Amino acid sequence: MPHHHSRATGRYGTCSNLRNKTTFVSFNDCPDFVELDLRYWSDVTGLPKRNWCLLATVLDATFIGKLVVDVVDAEGTPGQIVITDKDDSGEGFLKGEKRKLKRGYTVAVLYPMAEATWHGVRRTIQVENIEEFTVIPFALNNLREVDERMRKPLPTTCCAEACNQKDNLRNCSQCHIARYCSVVRALSVLDTSGL
Repeated sequence: MPHHHSRATGRYGTCSNLRNKTTFVSFNDCPDFVELDLRYWSDVTGLPKRNWCLLATVLDATFIGKLVVDVVDAEGTPGQIVITDKDDSGEGFLKGEKRKLKRGYTVAVLYPMAEATWHGVRRTIQVENIEEFTVIPFALNNLREVDERMRKPLPTTCCAEACNQKDNLRNCSQCHIARYCSVVRALSVLDTSGL
């Protein structure tokens, strides 16, 4: 079995599109827990070749000596995420000591490896390192929509009506997308838009 390592390359890469199925895998695309998948793992070191993550929507969560989270991935495949970290069973996610799990929230698991259950209907991911699991307090569809909006190019001219200035633009401090040539112009747009 490959050794989990939370920093595959030790360096930061470019941001990845949340719809990129190579980086943001589904249950069906996760490497297998038993077999060494050379698309993900180095055959020499047993360390990850690259980064990958499962994003899934929380359906339910229970604690039976360890945290068990019923989820559905972006493709609609149901599965379970089980926290098996020997030092942290994940109970804090239910008690609110950590970011609380709620139905509809998104969970992210770094370097997930999936196991088929007895009938192969449900997939299970065991999280051996609690640092590779987090709760994102937003719906997965909302995260994907924001990701798509963030990928659009920023305006090249001032967003104030009848202003076409292109130099010395500042990003809006609220949305960080709209651009203005001055604070006065930004405030005039906010006043007329009712924001």
